[in-house]
Amino acid sequence: MADSVYRQFFEMSLDMLCLAGTDGYFKKLSPTWSQVLGWTEKELLSRPFVEFVHPDDVQSTIAAASQLGQQEDVVRFTNRYRCKDGSYLWLEWNSKASADGHIYAVARDITKNKHQAQLLEDLQQLAGIGAWEVDLKTMCCLWSNETYRIHEVPVGTPVDVSDGISFYAPEFQPIIQTAVEKAIATGEPWDIEARFFTAKKNELWVRAIGKAHFVKMSVSG
Repeated sequence: MADSVYRQFFEMSLDMLCLAGTDGYFKKLSPTWSQVLGWTEKELLSRPFVEFVHPDDVQSTIAAASQLGQQEDVVRFTNRYRCKDGSYLWLEWNSKASADGHIYAVARDITKNKHQAQLLEDLQQLAGIGAWEVDLKTMCCLWSNETYRIHEVPVGTPVDVSDGISFYAPEFQPIIQTAVEKAIATGEPWDIEARFFTAKKNELWVRAIGKAHFVKMSVSG
């Protein structure tokens, strides 16, 4: 009974389920793989899975496989897989290695999300508008590429709230600080025009808009 339920779940899943070996080959694939990529299961099983990976993503994929080989889970890893028609799709992976040397993974096609994110990034660059988020648990910021460009800071540089406020002219820093604190405490949004200095000491006037988004969490005891 258990094998039958497992087989039914594997074959009916809308996600791309797979079982792989540490030898670099897929061992079993759900039918969704063929539906999404166009390859037959036999074609996908007969070649090392890295052969289907976009050349620019090969090294990161090998590194992720090495991490799994050390019994470390790989969560939300992304790479591009080649379809039979020659196009590529973005896949997001959650993978776990077992003690018996097998890798259990779930992949999901996120190509549409990637394209939408790139479109949003392009629009922000054209409009000169940067987007950002703050994790209130860590107070770390997530900046869009355009936000980094506005600040003249290398893309990917870690930043937190205090870093962000430090770019404003001294007379505006307490104003922005108070606005942030009020938003965190009460959800009150802000819309402030302020003098601003980039990392390269270029002076700008910017319009800073912020809004808190609260998520109600349920706790079971």
